[in-house]
Amino acid sequence: MGGRLLVLLWVSACSSGLHGGPSQNEAVARVGRKESFRAQMTAATFCTKCGRDAPVTLEFGTPAKVKVTIPTCYAHAKSKIGDHDNWQIAFVEGGVAATAGELDIVDCTSKHVTGTLWATFPDNRRVEAEIDTELKEP
Repeated sequence: MGGRLLVLLWVSACSSGLHGGPSQNEAVARVGRKESFRAQMTAATFCTKCGRDAPVTLEFGTPAKVKVTIPTCYAHAKSKIGDHDNWQIAFVEGGVAATAGELDIVDCTSKHVTGTLWATFPDNRRVEAEIDTELKEP
């Protein structure tokens, strides 16, 4: 009975996200299965004075470890790195940009953005993030 209880607790912990993907407003970086870091979102801005294609900028970590730039933010958008939406994600230290990735925006207004993203980098690191945050003027 004790072994079954341990297995049940382990499965429950894994399914609740304790050992898995990012929590809300968090980025998780991994190399293979080994976690490199977890970083909470520390900045989320929307530039309303920048014209029609106002960029959204998200930063994770203190100091910032990962920076995401979304040139045009709109609801129900799915974008890949290198496509027409031209979103970018990079490690701040060294300015290393992702080589592949996908951004899935559920909703985006001048005040709030929700979505998910993943990206891979030349050094085999992978970043995943969950986004659900208020946006402020830079």
